[in-house]
Amino acid sequence: MQKALTDLIKGNTHLSILRGPAETCWVTAVCADSRQVKEGAIFFAVPGSAGNGTDYVLDAVKKGAVAIAVPEQFAQNALKLIPEDTVILASDRPRTALGQTAAAFYGFPSHKLRLIGITGTNGKTTCSYILENILLASGARCGLSGTIVQKTAKGTRTSTLTTPDPVSFQRFLAELVDEGVEFAIAEVSSHGLSQGRTEGCRFHLGLFTNLTHDHLDYHKDMEEYFQAKKLLFSRYQPDYAIINTDDKWGMRLFNETGGQKISYGLSDKCAARAYDYITDSSGIRASIQIKDQDFTINSQLIGQYNLYNILAAAAAAFALGIKPEFIKAGIESLKNVPGRLEKVVTPSGITALVDYAHTPDALKNVLNGLKNLARDGRIITVVGCGGDRDRTKRPEMAKIAAQFSDLCVFTSDNPRKESPKAILRDMVSEFKAGLPENAKVIEDRKEAIFWAAKEAKRGDIVLVAGKGHEPYQIIGTKKYAFNDKSVLEEAFSKTFDFSTRRSGPEKISLHHVVQAAGGRLNCEAGTVLFTGISTDTRTIQKGQLFWALKGETFDGHSFVAKAAEKQASGAVVERFPKGVPSNFPLIMVKDSLQALGDFAQWYKKHLGFKVFGITGSCGKTTTKELLLSILKTSFKAQGTRGNFNNLIGLPLTMLSVTHGTQWVVLEMGTNLPGEIERLCQIAEPAAGLITCVKPVHLEGLGSVENIADEKAMLLKSIPSDGMAVLNMDDPLITRMLPEITCRNIIGFTCHDMKNQHGLTRLVSLKKLVQSRDGLKMEIISSEGSLTIHSKLYGRVNASNILAAVAAGMGLGLDTESIRQGIERVEAPPGRMRVLTLQEGSILVDDSYNANPASMKAAIEAIHEISGDCGIILILGDMLELGADSWQFHEEIGAFAATKLPELLITVGKLGRYIAKGAEERGLPQERLLSFNSTEQLLDWMRGKGSSFFSKPGRAILVKASRGMGLDRVVLLAQKRPGGDE
Repeated sequence: MQKALTDLIKGNTHLSILRGPAETCWVTAVCADSRQVKEGAIFFAVPGSAGNGTDYVLDAVKKGAVAIAVPEQFAQNALKLIPEDTVILASDRPRTALGQTAAAFYGFPSHKLRLIGITGTNGKTTCSYILENILLASGARCGLSGTIVQKTAKGTRTSTLTTPDPVSFQRFLAELVDEGVEFAIAEVSSHGLSQGRTEGCRFHLGLFTNLTHDHLDYHKDMEEYFQAKKLLFSRYQPDYAIINTDDKWGMRLFNETGGQKISYGLSDKCAARAYDYITDSSGIRASIQIKDQDFTINSQLIGQYNLYNILAAAAAAFALGIKPEFIKAGIESLKNVPGRLEKVVTPSGITALVDYAHTPDALKNVLNGLKNLARDGRIITVVGCGGDRDRTKRPEMAKIAAQFSDLCVFTSDNPRKESPKAILRDMVSEFKAGLPENAKVIEDRKEAIFWAAKEAKRGDIVLVAGKGHEPYQIIGTKKYAFNDKSVLEEAFSKTFDFSTRRSGPEKISLHHVVQAAGGRLNCEAGTVLFTGISTDTRTIQKGQLFWALKGETFDGHSFVAKAAEKQASGAVVERFPKGVPSNFPLIMVKDSLQALGDFAQWYKKHLGFKVFGITGSCGKTTTKELLLSILKTSFKAQGTRGNFNNLIGLPLTMLSVTHGTQWVVLEMGTNLPGEIERLCQIAEPAAGLITCVKPVHLEGLGSVENIADEKAMLLKSIPSDGMAVLNMDDPLITRMLPEITCRNIIGFTCHDMKNQHGLTRLVSLKKLVQSRDGLKMEIISSEGSLTIHSKLYGRVNASNILAAVAAGMGLGLDTESIRQGIERVEAPPGRMRVLTLQEGSILVDDSYNANPASMKAAIEAIHEISGDCGIILILGDMLELGADSWQFHEEIGAFAATKLPELLITVGKLGRYIAKGAEERGLPQERLLSFNSTEQLLDWMRGKGSSFFSKPGRAILVKASRGMGLDRVVLLAQKRPGGDE
């Protein structure tokens, strides 16, 4: 289709030709978006809130625009910028000119239809659906354009705006004309009217529903808002005006509007009114009088405000000449309007509804209506407020929800570019005495809906308000699939088990990762769910999200294609990887390690569990296992697995936590400055414990004082209402006391010590007995004494047990629960685990890790439990001790010599310093045996030393840093697979 430019602008008083061959110019399209320009188009450079059309005039020319319309103030610039063979037009009102030109291009379609415009704050959509149903019942053909959909004779399509842009709207009306449609119903918003989106239209009828608080981010006040709505009647002067005069703004509009008009409402003075009406949970029954016509209706819609909508549509239909029997039939055949008090199937006795109420007045009307229906039940409301919209209504919405609901939960709506937390802070800002007892804040909308459904009992009404029909949630600038009705149906599904949901693995969508980690998706896949996180494609499972991390010797980006091949849900990456399908979801982030921590932090808040952080140079894992066992007697608790205690492992541990977990005990390791601080940022611990500070990881931290400062970050991060647990036997820890800000400080000690530091509680060891059966401990505190028989060994574990007991007491657990928790813990492999060999010999496996302090403690322990057995020490390198490493190893050798071992076997390059220290301390050379590597030792054990472990009456200690691999020595000693390869 093409039209002569001169024909399009004929009679358009808001356009004038500046330059160019207008008489010979033919137009193939009218555009206000340069992206839609095609060859032969006229482009209107309209100013907008997000950008200015004048910035894109050259783009439009390049794409083939034959004419450019610009604002008058840009005219001189246009003459300089735009080529001479392109027609330039100037406009004093570009939006008006655009609408009128679009109408002319499509042949003024509204003149060939009976166009009905519906405006007002609330009720537009419902009125349009009722009126459409009435017209269809009468046999008329009609189209509809509104908030939810556009309907033509050929089908239905989803709407993007309540009132489309002028070109789209005129094109839609032209479609209806081509299809032979008689009536067109259009919701007309205040934005649409003030921005001229309906310019060029002729309205046969205008309908006004009401005016309440909304859109004051756009309109400066209610008067400006009213004047925008009034344009439908003052500027377009429809043949008929249907106005709600029970509304004060409606009464003013009625008085200021001329021509043929019908007032409607519940007042006796209204020309269209209802009487003898009943509203309940089954619907509305009423008698309706419109001038001299009377009839009764029985509607399935709910609430008094829907009675107003019925009256509006009935009055409009009457003005259009529709007979009462068709009005009645149309009203009664409408079951529901999408997202307008739409019912959801629930268990018997619970009413669940979804409604679009997103203004204070609409929410109040809905809740008032439901109050009459609830009878003996409660009203439970889920509501939020949109971002980048009128902020002044946020506290009003919250106050109305709290006032008119028995329970309410404030949650996220469409946050857009705003922080959901900031929006929620605005909502609760006017609760000066704090959040009401009947109110709760749950940021995640799905979780909020599930909470409401879980709380509901027979007779209750659950209302999810604010989004209604919308099939999306807008986060940032993107729309992610989300439907309140679907979520509510899931929550109330008969097959849905809340207990399972709160204990099973959590499913999170990709848009949650984008939201938490500040990333962006390469495709529209925000709703894709994933079942877990994987950083290793060798073990990744279908449905997991692959997180591409980088290290000194690896780069996860090299394996993204493999993750896609194994049907991962997507991948988190810093750059686009090679060989990945174009439709495979990729979340782009600046730093994948930082993003992993950020997402773990979000996930913790999402589930609501508390973290107990444990750090220290020695004993972290054992103390964690002890405390976790104690907590499990009273709480659902989880903890660190394996060595997942660093910037990768800790987030992965948090992300493995399941619903319903109350406490998570996390180990926090470090070998570089700043790591504990970052781990605490991620975990946000409610409580923390430092086992001890010793010279370990000196290569990265430099000195034991630096180690203490690094560990202290855990205690500094504890909030004022949290708890700190301190080893009072360690002077490097007690010096941290002045820096701790939390009020609850618990101390533990292996000595007879008085509480001299103002501690909340002090837990002390009164008596300790060691044997091959473990540790027998008598512990005293302000709660009295506690006797424990532990399966662990060594004085170092006595300190670990005291730490766990102190933590348990600080959390309020009774002494019996603490005792049970401690006594069921056995030493894990590699951590002072006592194994029985042939002929009564024992082997103490402490091969998991080593530093000078733990090495001395292990040697002391084997000496104490050896009894009459001869001691054999197999000691390997202690790694990451820095430049003075040789000295630490010599000291260990000297200490070992004092225990008079039958044999001291050293392993590794640093092991020779252990041997040197022992020899210098007097250990005979024939009692020394050194190997350069673990492999050499294993070869010796398989050959010349094959009978070594079969000799009776020996107590053997195996200890080194994990990197030495002495666990293989333990396996070979037990003649188990793994020692031989």
